[in-house]
Amino acid sequence: MKRIAVLGAGISGLSAANFLIREDIELTVIEQSNQVGGLMNTVTKDGYHLETGPNSVMLNNPEFLDLLKDLNLVDSIIYPEEVAAKSRFILMGKKPVALPSGPGNLFGNKLIGWGGIATILREPFQKANRYSADESLASFCKRRFSTSLLDNVIAPFVTGVYAGDPEKMSAKYSMKALWDAEKNYGSIIKGMIKSMKEKKADPRQQELPKQKMISFKDGLRTIPELIQNKLGGRLKLNSSVTAIEKIENAYRISYTQNGQQHQLEVDQIISGLPAYVEANFWKDFYPRFSEQLNQVYYAPTVVIHLGYDKKQVKNQEPGFGILTRAKEQKSFLGILFINRFFPHNTPKNKDLFAIIIGGARSPELTQLPKDELLKKIKTELAEIMEISGEPELVNYIKWEKGIPQYNMGHEELVKQEHFFSSENPNYQIIGNFIHGVSVSDSIKKGVLAAKSITD
Repeated sequence: MKRIAVLGAGISGLSAANFLIREDIELTVIEQSNQVGGLMNTVTKDGYHLETGPNSVMLNNPEFLDLLKDLNLVDSIIYPEEVAAKSRFILMGKKPVALPSGPGNLFGNKLIGWGGIATILREPFQKANRYSADESLASFCKRRFSTSLLDNVIAPFVTGVYAGDPEKMSAKYSMKALWDAEKNYGSIIKGMIKSMKEKKADPRQQELPKQKMISFKDGLRTIPELIQNKLGGRLKLNSSVTAIEKIENAYRISYTQNGQQHQLEVDQIISGLPAYVEANFWKDFYPRFSEQLNQVYYAPTVVIHLGYDKKQVKNQEPGFGILTRAKEQKSFLGILFINRFFPHNTPKNKDLFAIIIGGARSPELTQLPKDELLKKIKTELAEIMEISGEPELVNYIKWEKGIPQYNMGHEELVKQEHFFSSENPNYQIIGNFIHGVSVSDSIKKGVLAAKSITD
């Protein structure tokens, strides 16, 4: 019987473990904290469901769908309110301006402008740069489109979604689909059209729902909790890995659980540990790999939830939320209108906003005293959404190490990880710091790693 250890019970590790449960395998899952799911967690407070990490997930790959089928969750999926999910805004001055929802809405849009439309129409005919090893996302977008499109649309998107800085982010690894489109087809637009056609011809992709954004009645924590229940005694919580030794064709893992020392010998390891933890185990044997792991920057973020009675909020525009441009000099990266796209997350006649602060653009704001930051955010939100009075619900959570950034130089980490994997084929690294930060990416990596063991 194979002995397998999964290190870390974030969503990637849990996805791998869930697949392995069905096999004739001696499985152990080791998790440092007292709960599973990593950043993916839902807290219920005064009738509000608060997502402390991602507020929604995208059901955009077959591995994710397979996981939901295995957990009997497909019929429990909640899809967002259609109008709200499609309506996204970017702050210009004091007013939210709607992003175009399709090509027909480009004309007359303040964010795009006539110059922006011209650059979009010109993009398929621009000469492609097929030879650059990598470049910053900002440079890539300026070259393919324009500075104004970068500042008004692209930068707010990557700062709001990835908490990143486009001047530092690697185009090749942060926006791989766009990078590959230019390299393979000479144009982002041509490449994306080709990709859409290929997906339509793929029967596995056609199984996926048209609406990709999903949640559940009790929040996203539903997924990790169900997997935890299936794991039972295979899961070791409050357990910190202290050392990993390679012994012939196996590995010896040393870990502490509730202060007690333990050792475990396994044939294979799937590791979903963060880069800065993984680095500790390889500094003597793979110093260059360890150094690259330690250089991964996790952007700090604060998530503040504010709940109001709807009577307090004059701006009732349906929408997903607001992102902000750097030039607006606001304290937040983005505001999500939680109940407007997922009304099941709030009591009736309530408005819930999730405000994301910090990231690579303004990490210093995460160091402000809690009360000072709350005051800033409440003032800015009240001005934009025309709110009167104080919130009836306030929730504050700080992630010192939030989303890992795929910055310039990321390629060296990828090379070192590839070399490490070639020498350690029975040790798979699936952390979100290498090949995709999203929940769906993490699930896919976990499932594929588990499949490779059982195939």
